[in-house]
Amino acid sequence: MKIRRVISLTILFAFIVTLYTGIMLFICPHGRIAEWTGWRMLGMSKGDYGVVHATFMIIFIIAGIWHIVLNWNPILNYMKDKSRKLRIFTPEFTLALVICVVFFVGALMGLPPFKQYIDAEENIKNYWEARDGSPPWGHAELNSIDKFCRSMVDYQETEKGIFITLDPREALAKLQEAGIEVDGVNETLFDVAEANRTSAQALSEIIMTAAVPVETENISTSNPDPHGNDHITDE
Repeated sequence: MKIRRVISLTILFAFIVTLYTGIMLFICPHGRIAEWTGWRMLGMSKGDYGVVHATFMIIFIIAGIWHIVLNWNPILNYMKDKSRKLRIFTPEFTLALVICVVFFVGALMGLPPFKQYIDAEENIKNYWEARDGSPPWGHAELNSIDKFCRSMVDYQETEKGIFITLDPREALAKLQEAGIEVDGVNETLFDVAEANRTSAQALSEIIMTAAVPVETENISTSNPDPHGNDHITDE
């Protein structure tokens, strides 16, 4: 077994995987959208692609360093002139350095065509949000059912001017009626969605069927606390 061949093939395979996962991370929605809608492509979520990408990046780096060590003499030859004397700034070295600097500076300063590339990524991510919707607030899927219900009452009032009551226990009953396996109101939407192979967005739609509209003029008299019970524990 020749170590050079092993290293070269490892770099090849790691490059293919990081290229694939990099493309998926480029076109996938923003994290809050991906987690809320349960976005998946080819059987993998955004989190899955991120984990695989980071893991194979380490393999690529280690194999790349090993490749440099094994090929150190040829690399030094690239930086020698026709008289075989070591000269750092050979035409090849200079061109390679300039290419890297141009990409680095262009990306940081938002120069064309780098800006168009970044804008394209943002447009693709915004497409998913426009098509599938977005959570009412950032990472709402991490809220427990209890907290989500209480927060949704505030959200409806402040963002939409709609007054509702949303009892977490009623929401729990609606979920169970819909065939969702859930133990209590202290479970997060994310955990329940993962366990039931659905999305937090789908769960929220079921939860909202437990919402009861409240007439504005009756809030202070008939229902002084539109949030329902603020402190609910699983029985």
